[in-house]
Amino acid sequence: MAEAKVTPEMAAKAEEKKQAKAEAAKRWKEKKQAQAKANIEGAKKMIADLKKNGGWDKLSDEHKKFLEGLAEPKATAASGNSGLFATLFPDAKVGDSITLDQVFAKTLKGKTNIDHYCKKWAEKGIIVECKEDKTDLRKSTYTIVKM
Repeated sequence: MAEAKVTPEMAAKAEEKKQAKAEAAKRWKEKKQAQAKANIEGAKKMIADLKKNGGWDKLSDEHKKFLEGLAEPKATAASGNSGLFATLFPDAKVGDSITLDQVFAKTLKGKTNIDHYCKKWAEKGIIVECKEDKTDLRKSTYTIVKM
């Protein structure tokens, strides 16, 4: 049987395609992030205008809740590790906390693994702070500081 040989030209072409695909993915992600940010800012402006003009009080509680949800979005299942976030913090809000012992009981993940996810969440704007208990590491707490 004849073996197919990979020429330098073929390798270079494959690398170019790989880079182009990565750049397109990066542009798409940046576009989605910018769009989400614009939506949040627009919802905040709308709420401010409605309150200023007296229209806020005329809205039903359901509509108020909807607009507030647009202005202050919660963490969603947009990535593979958000399931872990939802497991640790159901109905997450700023100030929620969990101990390392509870984390282990829920997920069987250790401190280094959770610290890794805290960094990933921080990249998305969800700041989870760890306060270590030097006497008993299992009593260390993870608290949502910003969403």
